[in-house]
Amino acid sequence: MGKSRSNREDTAAETTNAENPGNSSPTKTQDGEANANPAFSGDAASLAKVLEETREFRKDTKEQLNDIKSEITSVNQKIAEAEVRIEKVEDRAQNMEQVLNKVRKVMRQQENKLLDQEGRSRREKEKK
Repeated sequence: MGKSRSNREDTAAETTNAENPGNSSPTKTQDGEANANPAFSGDAASLAKVLEETREFRKDTKEQLNDIKSEITSVNQKIAEAEVRIEKVEDRAQNMEQVLNKVRKVMRQQENKLLDQEGRSRREKEKK
């Protein structure tokens, strides 16, 4: 991404400097006036090339941005799906904990009943 941009900028700068070595600005003459002299028609071609490269760069950048946007949308959708699944799992875990607590309570009651029955059975055996 960054390499092709740098190469385009270097190419545009080299073209401008090669065609107009005495002028660092391709849009102005040495006097600072607008580029109206036909002797600088090479500058117009250079500017047209820079403009074309800039448009191409913008097009490439826009395509890359659209790709990134679509990837982000896709990732956001996957995250939303994962959040829904996680929420369901958390609900199930909470329900399982409630059921487990109820089972423990019933088990304690049954153990108490068993101990009571065993105690009664022993006492009855002792009476006989």
